[in-house]
Amino acid sequence: MPLIDQLVSGRLSFSLVEILSLLGVAQCLYILVYLLFRSGRISRGTIPILFFTFLGTAFSLDLAETSWAPLVDSYKHLQWFFWFSCAPLSVLLVLQVAQITRTPHWEYFLLMLFIPLGYLAAFLFVGDTEECNVIFKCQQMDDALLVLGVIIGAISLLTIWFKKDILETLLTQKKGRERFWLSMSIIVLNVSFITIFVLVSYEVIALQDANFIRTLLGFAFVYLAATSLFRIYPQAVSIRPKGTDVNNFLTDNELECALKIETLLDIDKVYQEPAYGRSDLARELGVTESSLSKIVNNHFQKSVPQLLNAYRVEDAKHLLVETDADLATISEEAGFNSVTTFNRYFKGLVGTTPSEYRAQKSQ
Repeated sequence: MPLIDQLVSGRLSFSLVEILSLLGVAQCLYILVYLLFRSGRISRGTIPILFFTFLGTAFSLDLAETSWAPLVDSYKHLQWFFWFSCAPLSVLLVLQVAQITRTPHWEYFLLMLFIPLGYLAAFLFVGDTEECNVIFKCQQMDDALLVLGVIIGAISLLTIWFKKDILETLLTQKKGRERFWLSMSIIVLNVSFITIFVLVSYEVIALQDANFIRTLLGFAFVYLAATSLFRIYPQAVSIRPKGTDVNNFLTDNELECALKIETLLDIDKVYQEPAYGRSDLARELGVTESSLSKIVNNHFQKSVPQLLNAYRVEDAKHLLVETDADLATISEEAGFNSVTTFNRYFKGLVGTTPSEYRAQKSQ
């Protein structure tokens, strides 16, 4: 019975797979909304947005399978397309997470071509056989897609293996371990995914059981991503419309430096050290203070002290609402060198004192 008819008749019920799929769709939408508004430069948001769009679509297809699969001949092939596309997309996501300020080289995007090429290869392999007069209802086609999907996943993981030095570098970086473990969870998800369908091809487990495990793994990963991805991707810089890009005034090297500043602020949170200032930031980036000022003015539309204190105030706002700590503690945690300075900058940026802000938010 179609989903709409079930809703009207009041006989709608969900299996465990459908419940997991529904939760997976909700989590993917939550992550997508966050990334659309908070991922910083749009070039850095494209890959995770694409990944969770495909994963959310795969969950949606699982959710609607009972109602729509009998009505759409190509339904199983659509499920194959979106679930197995997650493997090459995972490579791009791992590389993006590992090098947060850089988009992976264009050559890695060619991995996405394996999915349509794999489908074409399966079609050519079984398309002329008598058993496959209707390609969407052909068991040989389904078996060929399964094998080719496993091969595509294995090739994708092999690509990550050749770039393992990038992951090893994360372990030596300040705040890099969180990105390392998220990358490893993506890899483990794909290894488990491939292993399941290898077992299916050898008839060790049934396809229906494999699909349940696949959905369970996908939900586990998207839940993990929801708790860690938000801390990895910048939270203070919105995606800028192309027509208002102030970076036209920056050279490529200066723009790269601006992205490093975002990483130092959003991920390493260097501003939480009260003594940290313009000279420290310039020294860490290997540029002169005058060059640093130009980059910050053009990219952030602020001076260096204004930028650092804006981040400190944002941290303080969260602490005021989420904790009962006194103002001296919050001032120190946020990176201010005194309560007086904290009060002055907070009121200048927010319009109220820290105490008034806490009182307003507690009402």
